[in-house]
Amino acid sequence: MFETDFVHNAMEDNYDVEYVGTSVFGFEITEALGTYLEGIAILRPDADEDFTSILGMGVTYEVATDTVLDAGCNFGLEGTADDFNFFTGISIRY
Repeated sequence: MFETDFVHNAMEDNYDVEYVGTSVFGFEITEALGTYLEGIAILRPDADEDFTSILGMGVTYEVATDTVLDAGCNFGLEGTADDFNFFTGISIRY
């Protein structure tokens, strides 16, 4: 996935551009349980630290046809990313 974000810069009262690219490899363990590995790259041409890379990994569990729980950890590899952060989430398709 590729996207362009416009992030507010409160110090300069304007918006900075971020270009984000991600790639995900997902693996089904059972019909309901899965795991994934994700690479994230963020390019900020206007920032002092212009490139950030993150490696994410986690598990997913389908609790219903349209509802998935997930949990994982992101590891900052380069740039201003946190060294690591844990997360949980829920996705509901409607």
